[in-house]
Amino acid sequence: MAPPAPIAVETGEVDLAPMSGLPEAEVQRLSASPKLEASQAGSEALGPNLWLELNLREKPLQDLKVRQAISMALNRERIADVIWYGQGKPARGPIVSASAFFDKSLPQYEYNPAKAGKLLDEAGYPKGAGNVRFKLSQNFLPYGENYVRLAEYIRQELGKIGIQVETRSADLGGWLKTIYTDWNFNLTSTFSHNYSDPSIGVERTFGSGFIKKGATFTNSMGYSNPKVDELFAKSAHETDPAARRKQFDELQKILHEELPVIFLMEPAYTHVWNRKVHGLITNGISMYSPWDAVWKD
Repeated sequence: MAPPAPIAVETGEVDLAPMSGLPEAEVQRLSASPKLEASQAGSEALGPNLWLELNLREKPLQDLKVRQAISMALNRERIADVIWYGQGKPARGPIVSASAFFDKSLPQYEYNPAKAGKLLDEAGYPKGAGNVRFKLSQNFLPYGENYVRLAEYIRQELGKIGIQVETRSADLGGWLKTIYTDWNFNLTSTFSHNYSDPSIGVERTFGSGFIKKGATFTNSMGYSNPKVDELFAKSAHETDPAARRKQFDELQKILHEELPVIFLMEPAYTHVWNRKVHGLITNGISMYSPWDAVWKD
C-alpha cells in the first residue's frame, strides 16, 4: 500500500500519516497547519538507531583507528538536521536516549576531519596518488531518498580524508543478500530498533552468536568480543535492576569505544494527523495499538 500523499493529508482526504509516512520536508511544512497535528510521541518504545555497519573481516576496517577516523569525518548534527530535516538527533551508542537503560555519561562523538586524517596516518594509511589512502565500497539501505543522500554525503566526507568510496545500489532483496548472506560489503547504512529492552533489540546486532549467514538485520559485521557476549548473557537473566543497569552501562561503553558500527543518528518517527482525530497517542507503541478509544469530530 502506497503512503499517503501530502496533499491528501493537507486537504483532509486522509486523516492520518503515521510513522514518518510523509517525507521529512513535507512534515516540516505541514506542521505549521492549524488543521494538523505533528508529533513524535507514541513511538518511543521502538527506539530506532541508524548507523553504518562495517565489515570487520576486511583489513582496513579491523583497525580501530580507521573506524575512529570514519566516525570523526561525519558530522552527525548535519546528518540529522539537513539530510533528515531535523527528524532525529545524533546517536551516542547502541542504546537510544529514550531508553531507561541509556548511559547519559557517554560522550558525544567528535566531529574532527583533521584529527581523522592524522589517525589514518598513524594507522599506516598515508595519502597516495590522487590523495587516496585506500578504497571502500558502500551499499546503502534502499529505503528512499534519505539513504541516497546519506550515501552521497558519506562518499564526499570520507573522500576529504583520503578514503575513496564506491557507492553501490540494489533493490531490497539484493541488498539483503549482499549484506547478510554474502557479506560482500565494506560499509552499509541501516537501522535497528532497540524495542523495550536491549536484550531484545540490541544483542542481535552485537552478540557473536548472531553471526549467521542469511539472518537479516543481525551481526553482519562479524563483530566478536567475549566480554560483550558475557554481559549480554548475564543481563538477559539478571533479576536485580541495579546490577542489570551496570551491565548495560558497561556494554554501552565498550561498544561506544570499539565502534563495530558507526553510530550516526536516532531517527524520529513523526505522525501527522487531522486535529479532528482524538485519542491516538496512548503509549510508546501507539501506532501498533488497538484504536478502540480513537474518535473523530
